[in-house]
Amino acid sequence: MSEMEFILYEVVERVAVITLNRPDRRNAQNPQLLRELDGAWDMAAADKDVRVIVLKANGPHFSAGHDISASRDRAIVSEIDIANEGLAALYNWERTHYLGRPRCLHRRRSHVVLALRPHRRGGERPVL
Repeated sequence: MSEMEFILYEVVERVAVITLNRPDRRNAQNPQLLRELDGAWDMAAADKDVRVIVLKANGPHFSAGHDISASRDRAIVSEIDIANEGLAALYNWERTHYLGRPRCLHRRRSHVVLALRPHRRGGERPVL
């Protein structure tokens, strides 16, 4: 896969580490990040030496979720034909990119570990 802007990928021993790298937007998932993430999952799945995949994120937030401002993104508009297909085209695009891609986790042969930071307020302690 070519150079990725929003995903970092490395293999250390037998562990593939995939890092969301869009901290300025709280790692919100835009179309480019989703494509890069899918490519990183594919790289990890293709590497027969990888036994564990760790998904983590740079910055104070794991992910703010889907970047809804991306729905107005020209990258999406260029991929679909709203004029002829209507809102169904947008729904199908979002179903593929936002719902379909996360399902790819279920098809992986490696164990997947999410590296999350607990969110704490005031004097709360993390639950271990």
